[in-house]
Amino acid sequence: MNKKKFMKIFFPVLGATVLVAGVYWAAIEFILKDYRNIGVIQFRYIVDADGNSEGTPAYITGIKEEGYPEVFELPKKLLGHPIVGIDAEAFKNLPKLKKVILPKTVEEIGDEAFSNCPLLTDVVVNGELKSVGNEIFKNSGWLDAHSDEEFITFGNFLYKYNGNNTGDFILKSIKDKKDGENESGYVYIPTEINHLASGAFSNQPHLVEVEMPEEYTVIERNVFMNCSKLEKVDLKNVTSIQTGAFSGCANLTSIDLKDVTVIGNGAFKGTALEEVTLNENITVINQSVFENCTKLSSIYIPESVTSIGNDAFAGDISLKSLNLTDNVKTIGNRVFKNSGIEEFVFPKYVDTINNELFAEAKSLTKVVLPSIEEDNTGILAIGNSAFKNASNLTSIEFPKDSNGEETVKTIGSSAFEGSGLKSITIPKTVTSLSDAVFKNCVDLEEVNFYDDSQLITINAECFSGTTSLNRIEFPNSVDVFFSAILSNSGVSEVILPNNNFKFTTLNKSFFENCVNLTSIVIPESVTTIDANVFKGCTNLTSITFGGQVRNISEGTFEDASSLSSIVIPNSVKIIDKNAFKNCTSLISITISKSVNSIKEDAFLNAESLENVYYEGTIEDWNKIAFANEYSNPMYYAKHFFVIDENYEDGQDEANKWVELTPIELS
Repeated sequence: MNKKKFMKIFFPVLGATVLVAGVYWAAIEFILKDYRNIGVIQFRYIVDADGNSEGTPAYITGIKEEGYPEVFELPKKLLGHPIVGIDAEAFKNLPKLKKVILPKTVEEIGDEAFSNCPLLTDVVVNGELKSVGNEIFKNSGWLDAHSDEEFITFGNFLYKYNGNNTGDFILKSIKDKKDGENESGYVYIPTEINHLASGAFSNQPHLVEVEMPEEYTVIERNVFMNCSKLEKVDLKNVTSIQTGAFSGCANLTSIDLKDVTVIGNGAFKGTALEEVTLNENITVINQSVFENCTKLSSIYIPESVTSIGNDAFAGDISLKSLNLTDNVKTIGNRVFKNSGIEEFVFPKYVDTINNELFAEAKSLTKVVLPSIEEDNTGILAIGNSAFKNASNLTSIEFPKDSNGEETVKTIGSSAFEGSGLKSITIPKTVTSLSDAVFKNCVDLEEVNFYDDSQLITINAECFSGTTSLNRIEFPNSVDVFFSAILSNSGVSEVILPNNNFKFTTLNKSFFENCVNLTSIVIPESVTTIDANVFKGCTNLTSITFGGQVRNISEGTFEDASSLSSIVIPNSVKIIDKNAFKNCTSLISITISKSVNSIKEDAFLNAESLENVYYEGTIEDWNKIAFANEYSNPMYYAKHFFVIDENYEDGQDEANKWVELTPIELS
C-alpha cells in the first residue's frame, strides 16, 4: 500500500476513534459527575399522572453535612432530571458553605433555603426566578454582605427594602414616576426588579401608600406585613395576593379586590377593612384571610365560592350577618369564633358544623340548619365546642329528613358548653353524648329524650353546671355514664335508666355538689357507686339502693350534711375511707352483715351519730372494725346494736336489736 493511500485511510479511522473515545469519556465523566453529585445532593423528582418519571423536573431537598464543597455549583440535571427548584431549608445549617451557583433551570427557592450558613456571601442566579420563599437567607452571611444596599436584590426579585426612612413615604415603580414629583416622599421600585420577594417591605413603620407596578400580577407572602401606617393600596393588575401579604396593617381600611381571584392564608388578618367585595370568580376563602378584622361589617361573597377555610372571619366583632349560597360545601373550624354574627343560615350541602365554628360568638341568637332534602345534604355532625359560650343562642332545631326524623348522628365535646340554650331534645340518632356537651348551660331548664332513643353513652360532665335544670329522665337505652355527669347542676329529681342490668356504674362525682337533690333511687342494675358520687349534696335526705351495690366508695357521701339515716344493703362489701365524712346530720346507720371492711375515717366528723345498727354479731363486728386502719363509728355513736341471737325472721322488729355496752365494744 502506498503512502498516499495509507494516509487516506488512516486519518478518517483515527478521527472516528478519537470521536468515539471522546464521546465515551464524556459519558464516563457525566456519569461520574452525577455520581459525585448524588453523593452530596438529596433530591426529589416529579412523577406525572401516568406514573412516569423519566426526564421530569427535580427539586433539591437537602445537602449532606459531610463532603460538600465551599463553592457549590449545582448541576443542570441529576440522573436526567432537570433541577428546577430548591426546597425549603435545603442548604440550611452548612457552616463551611461560601458560594452557591445556580443553573439557568432553577426557578423556585423555598423558605429558609440558605438559612444558618454564616460564611455564605454569594449566590449566583443564572436564570430567571419565578418564586422566592420567606427568609431564605435567615442568619446567613449573605444579608451582612448586602447590608449597605437600599434595595437588596436576589436575581430578579427585590429581596428586602433596606432604606432608612424617617418620614412617611409612598411606594411605586420608577416607571410610574411623574414629572415634578417630590422624591422625598416616595420610594421607587427599580426597573430591573419584576418581583417583590416574601417580606420585602414588611415592618416598614412609615409606609403609608402602595401603588403596584402595572406588570405585577402577584403580591408575594408577607410583603407588606405589619406596615402599621399603610392606609391605601392600588393593586393595578394584581390577581393573586399570597399568605400574610397585608397581615397586621392596622390602618388599612379599604382595598379594591374586584380583579383578585386568589387570596392566601391570613392575607388581611388584623387589618382595619370595613367593607369587602370579592371577585366573582374566586372559589376559596382561605384560612384566616379576614381574621381579627374588628371593623369589618360587610362582605360580599359571590356564588363562585365553594369553601371557607379555618378562622376566616374569627374575631370579626362588627360582622353581624353573612349570606352564603348553597354552592358553599365546606365551612372550616373557628370560622366565626368570637365574631359578631347574629343569625346564620347554613348552606344545604354543608354536612358538618366544624369545631369551634361559633365559639364565643356571644351575639349569635339564631341558627338555621337545613333539612335533608336529598342525598348528601343537611347537617349530620356537630363538632367540638361548635357553639361554646354562644351565650345568646337560646334554642336550636335539629334538621330532619323527608320522614320528619332528626338525622344528626354526632355531637362533639363541649358543643353547646356555656351556651344560652333553654331546652333541648336529643336527636334519637345520637348514640353518644361527648364530654361537657351542655356543661355550664346555666339557662337550660329542659332536656328531653325520645322513647326510642339510640343513646348508649353519656360522657364526662355532659350536664355539669346546668344550674337551672330541675329534672331529667335518662332513656333506658343508656348503658354507660362517665364522671361528673350532673355535678354542680340544679337537679332535684333524677330518673336513672332501668335497663336489665346494662347500666352498672354510677361514675365518679356523678351528682357532686347537686345541692337541690333530696332523694334518689339507685336501679337494681347498679353494682358500683364510685368516689364522690354524692359529695356535697347538702340537701340529700333519702337514698334507695337497688340491692346490687358492692362498695360505698371513697367520699361517696362526703359533705352530705342533711343525710340523717341510711341503710347499707346486704350486697355491700366495703365502706371506703371518708365515705360519710362531714355527714354532720347523720343520726342512724344500719350496716349489713355483708360488709367486711370499713376503711379509715369512714365516718370522720359525723358528730351527730347516735345509733349504729349492725346486722351481725359482736364477734363479726370486731373482725371488721379492727382489721383496718379505721375510725370507729362508736367514737361518735351513743348506742350500738347487733342482732339478738334469739331473733327470728318475722318477729316484732322491736325484738331484733340488742344494745351493747361500752365494755363489750372495747
